[in-house]
Amino acid sequence: MARSEFTQKTKLEALAKYARCPKCGGQFGKLSEIDFDHELADGLGGDNTVDNCVPLCKACHKLKTNGKKHTTLGSDKHAIAKHKRLVGL
Repeated sequence: MARSEFTQKTKLEALAKYARCPKCGGQFGKLSEIDFDHELADGLGGDNTVDNCVPLCKACHKLKTNGKKHTTLGSDKHAIAKHKRLVGL
């Protein structure tokens, strides 16, 4: 399944809701320093609506997606892998 992306309009609407990263509270700088994350991962059925779009700083987005250090526990990758195991993909 191809990864889906947010439109520029959706990104700007989501960014209007947040002055800071909702995970760490860091101030947003340049638009190029912001990642737009699917709150419910697209690999788990999350859609591209503004309600599922959350702007995160790059560090928080990486942590949410990949987990920390040597574990993916609690990350999007972990949740997607578990889902695939449960549905037999």
